[in-house]
Amino acid sequence: MWFRALRPYRLPNRLGIDAEELERRLQTRTFSNCTPAQASSLGWVPALDDAASALVHAAGPYWMVRLKREEKLLPATVVREQANERCAQIAKAQGRKVSRRERLAVTDEV
Repeated sequence: MWFRALRPYRLPNRLGIDAEELERRLQTRTFSNCTPAQASSLGWVPALDDAASALVHAAGPYWMVRLKREEKLLPATVVREQANERCAQIAKAQGRKVSRRERLAVTDEV
């Protein structure tokens, strides 16, 4: 497994929890994708890259956890305006109405 942004931390021994307790606490803050109203989303994902693994991977005295962050680059209104402009250009150039499937493809491109 290769890491794009690895940040090791040393936790104090007096933290007072074990890997199972940390797993239980992280379960309350798992990652979910951004909703249309959110600009960013932050949460914990499985430590190893598969969905079946636990949020905490313990190897001897070391624990590995992964935090995932998702940020929208453009607000939804800007994307919608750009997509509408492009769809209008396509409709004018080709002399026809842009289908829903084409409109979704244009929105994804933006």
